[in-house]
Amino acid sequence: MAEPTDPVAGGGGRVARLLPGLYVLRSYPRRWLRADLVAGLTVAAYLVPQVMANATVAGLPPVAGLWAILPALLVYAFLGSSRLLSVGPESTTALMTASVVGPLAAGDPER
Repeated sequence: MAEPTDPVAGGGGRVARLLPGLYVLRSYPRRWLRADLVAGLTVAAYLVPQVMANATVAGLPPVAGLWAILPALLVYAFLGSSRLLSVGPESTTALMTASVVGPLAAGDPER
């Protein structure tokens, strides 16, 4: 009878396919840490103002942009398969959202 193996640590299996970010995290080489921290700070430097501006364009308070990006980043960290991808909003998406949601709010920013 074959011994059960950890599908993530083993480099394959269902968990590695469903949560590739978890697989990468479990096998993360320490030598990447410094470069990844610099990259993370660089992305944060443009991402924070960008999401705040996009929320404002969509007629929402700037903090709404910050709250909206957090779940997206966390979900991608576990489900994303690319280690070299920057996740963030795009101005076009914010404008399209504003054009759809704006009429539903009937001009009331609180709605």
